Amino acid sequence: IAIDHDPSGFAADKLCQILSRRVGKWTLLTSNWTLSKIQEIDPRIASRMVRDKSVVVACDTVDYATR
Repeated sequence: IAIDHDPSGFAADKLCQILSRRVGKWTLLTSNWTLSKIQEIDPRIASRMVRDKSVVVACDTVDYATR
Protein backbone atom coordinates (compact mmCIF):
# COMPACT_ATOMS: atom_id res chain seq x y z
CA ILE A 1 0.00 0.00 0.00
CA ALA A 2 1.62 3.20 -1.13
CA ILE A 3 -0.53 5.71 0.68
CA ASP A 4 1.96 7.00 3.24
CA HIS A 5 2.55 9.98 0.93
CA ASP A 6 -0.86 10.64 -0.57
CA PRO A 7 -1.62 14.33 0.01
CA SER A 8 -4.75 14.34 -2.15
CA GLY A 9 -6.12 11.08 -0.70
CA PHE A 10 -6.57 9.64 -4.21
CA ALA A 11 -4.72 6.36 -3.56
CA ALA A 12 -6.53 5.70 -0.29
CA ASP A 13 -9.91 6.42 -1.88
CA LYS A 14 -9.21 4.10 -4.82
CA LEU A 15 -8.04 1.30 -2.53
CA CYS A 16 -11.22 1.69 -0.46
CA GLN A 17 -13.32 1.49 -3.63
CA ILE A 18 -11.50 -1.65 -4.78
CA LEU A 19 -11.90 -3.35 -1.40
CA SER A 20 -15.58 -2.42 -1.26
CA ARG A 21 -16.19 -3.98 -4.68
CA ARG A 22 -14.25 -7.12 -3.73
CA VAL A 23 -16.41 -7.96 -0.68
CA GLY A 24 -17.16 -11.69 -0.76
CA LYS A 25 -14.40 -12.39 -3.30
CA TRP A 26 -10.89 -13.71 -2.84
CA THR A 27 -8.49 -10.79 -2.68
CA LEU A 28 -4.79 -10.90 -1.88
CA LEU A 29 -3.07 -7.78 -0.62
CA THR A 30 0.59 -7.61 0.29
CA SER A 31 2.23 -4.94 2.38
CA ASN A 32 5.22 -4.40 4.59
CA TRP A 33 2.90 -2.71 7.11
CA THR A 34 0.97 -4.29 9.94
CA LEU A 35 -2.78 -3.95 10.13
CA SER A 36 -2.37 -1.51 13.02
CA LYS A 37 -0.09 0.71 10.89
CA ILE A 38 -2.66 0.63 8.08
CA GLN A 39 -5.29 1.58 10.68
CA GLU A 40 -3.21 4.63 11.64
CA ILE A 41 -2.90 5.78 8.02
CA ASP A 42 -6.52 5.20 6.96
CA PRO A 43 -9.05 3.45 9.21
CA ARG A 44 -11.41 2.84 6.25
CA ILE A 45 -8.91 0.52 4.61
CA ALA A 46 -8.29 -1.51 7.76
CA SER A 47 -12.04 -1.76 8.33
CA ARG A 48 -12.68 -3.07 4.83
CA MET A 49 -9.88 -5.62 5.23
CA VAL A 50 -11.50 -7.27 8.25
CA ARG A 51 -15.23 -6.95 7.62
CA ASP A 52 -17.56 -9.80 6.65
CA LYS A 53 -15.43 -12.53 8.28
CA SER A 54 -12.40 -11.75 6.13
CA VAL A 55 -9.12 -13.31 7.20
CA VAL A 56 -5.99 -11.20 7.61
CA VAL A 57 -2.79 -13.22 7.86
CA ALA A 58 0.40 -11.60 9.11
CA CYS A 59 3.56 -13.30 7.88
CA ASP A 60 6.84 -12.08 9.29
CA THR A 61 9.56 -13.03 6.83
CA VAL A 62 12.99 -11.93 5.71
CA ASP A 63 13.22 -9.84 2.57
CA TYR A 64 14.17 -12.14 -0.31
CA ALA A 65 16.87 -9.78 -1.60
CA THR A 66 18.57 -9.45 1.79
CA ARG A 67 18.47 -13.05 3.00
